[in-house]
Amino acid sequence: MDASSLGQKCIIGCETMQDSKPPRSQDSAFFANGPLLFGGPLGTRLILEGFEPPLEPLNASHPEAVAALHQEDVAAGCDAVLTNTFSAASFDSSPQDRAVVVTRAVVLARDSGAKFVFGSMAPPGREDPVHPYLQTARQLLASGVDGLILQTFLHLQDVERALELLRDLPVPIAVLMTPIPHWKFPAAEFAALAEKHQLFAIGVGCGAFPSDLEPALESLKPATSLPLIALPAWDRNGHLEDHEIERFGAFCRDQGVQGLGGCCGIHKNSLALLHGAYRDLV
Repeated sequence: MDASSLGQKCIIGCETMQDSKPPRSQDSAFFANGPLLFGGPLGTRLILEGFEPPLEPLNASHPEAVAALHQEDVAAGCDAVLTNTFSAASFDSSPQDRAVVVTRAVVLARDSGAKFVFGSMAPPGREDPVHPYLQTARQLLASGVDGLILQTFLHLQDVERALELLRDLPVPIAVLMTPIPHWKFPAAEFAALAEKHQLFAIGVGCGAFPSDLEPALESLKPATSLPLIALPAWDRNGHLEDHEIERFGAFCRDQGVQGLGGCCGIHKNSLALLHGAYRDLV
């Protein structure tokens, strides 16, 4: 089947789903066997390998590069990987091409052997058309992701907009906000939105360092009973001292963090050490 035919088939499958609106699942199975360990970021690592944005089309043009990163994460002990679809809703493409890119992203992630595959999505642009965001989410669901992780949110109004756009999708969703240094983190309001929209988890990360995440996690812990996820960024060289890994792992344990991984700048060796340190603590 050529790309055009695959894209058309994907779109038809997504549109068929639109009439089905069962309640959203707050799936607790993700954490049934203990902490969920996430893979590292795809975008920054692909850029380091010489690729330029948009990176989502690489799912079709250079699938081996994306697959290698997923396999690297699983080898480092990850239970869950994120699809290479963070900006899939915003890059310029036809609906058919977008459907192909998203479908192949899920296949590449699933082929890694990870226990769980989550569809990665950025916040919807405030001026962007609604349809590409919805199409991307529906395509991720139709392609077989276990859930969606919406990440890199700076403002609550953007969280609210994204969740309203996706309110009819019967898929587990988690949202990660990026704390802004020296701003009070809106923990109570964020937790209330999560409860309203039946999220399976909330958390922080994506562009913020551990020192920025810690106050936000401390404020989230008493505000919600939902599982917490932390995906911190590290330094530009991906280096993290062993004692820093141990300290942050202990902090996450004490705050009840149930999903742990890394974002921009984390190296596979640091990710493996972080996972190992955290598992030793729990």
